Amino acid sequence: MEEGPLCSLFSSLVLPLEAVMEPRWKGKNAETKALADPKSKIVERLQSSLCKSDAQGFLLDSVVLLPVGHEQIEVIELLNRSFFGRPRPNSYEHKQWYELDFEEAFYLCSSLECLKIMDENKCLVVNNDLWKYMKSKSKAFPESYIAYSHLRNKDWVVKDGSKYGADFVAYRHHPSLVHSEFAVILEFDKSHRLRVLSDVKCAVRICASVAKTLLVLRINTKDCDFVSPPELDLYKVEEMIPEQHLHIRKRLISTQEIPTLPTKDISTVSVPASSISRIQPKKAPLSLSVAESFILSEVQFLGERDQDGRERRVQKLKLLLILCQK
Repeated sequence: MEEGPLCSLFSSLVLPLEAVMEPRWKGKNAETKALADPKSKIVERLQSSLCKSDAQGFLLDSVVLLPVGHEQIEVIELLNRSFFGRPRPNSYEHKQWYELDFEEAFYLCSSLECLKIMDENKCLVVNNDLWKYMKSKSKAFPESYIAYSHLRNKDWVVKDGSKYGADFVAYRHHPSLVHSEFAVILEFDKSHRLRVLSDVKCAVRICASVAKTLLVLRINTKDCDFVSPPELDLYKVEEMIPEQHLHIRKRLISTQEIPTLPTKDISTVSVPASSISRIQPKKAPLSLSVAESFILSEVQFLGERDQDGRERRVQKLKLLLILCQK
């Protein structure tokens, strides 16, 4: 991101990504399942299984196809649980085929060293040649892979984010257990995103509407003339999120926005009677993380809203929390 007024809208993260937002788990037992089955252990088991099976992927235009025998139940299970690749609907020759994006394939091949990539002649493609091929297919592949490996090394599940107008979306565990927390946009020398204020506002608005935090990964590519596998460690990734989000998060943590309220008594909350009739309690208790996400999406642009309107929203949220706890 160019130095200038846009830089004042973002802050560099010094805390782990896990501390930015509370996870939104899918189901009451999802968190227990995730804690009992750490993703880092799943990836380690996948790495071991692929090495033992001498796994080989095949280059096909802009993807890599990985065949897995139906008898390799453990490999299939670990690929699904670690969320690498997408199973193709048509399987034949007693094999299940997985379609890997370039970032996924190169990460398994170069970083984890558990996958061999073959060309159409079934000849081994070394890392440098593979890198050149992938770069020829996508000019932004070097920066995309640097960002992908940065998040994967921090034990985040990374998926394509084009659905949300982003480069990636990041999950702290398998998508079946938790909602994605970050919409990730890459920023590097040759990119043209987030260059004007309107682009930044649109990106933040879209993220807020789908209960995600905009995470900008700023990739420093000025130290070298070109990117290649041996020089990947020279490139630094700076994590940045909107300054306003950090401000709201700090206020939430300090419990100024959501004070401790009585479970039964609602007399301490001053809300018009007309508002009470419109609020219907849910059967399941509302978690505090959902309340935080609600507030973050509602007051993402505090400067554009009047103070009275903001206070009314907070009061309604307090009442909703009380009714749901009854």
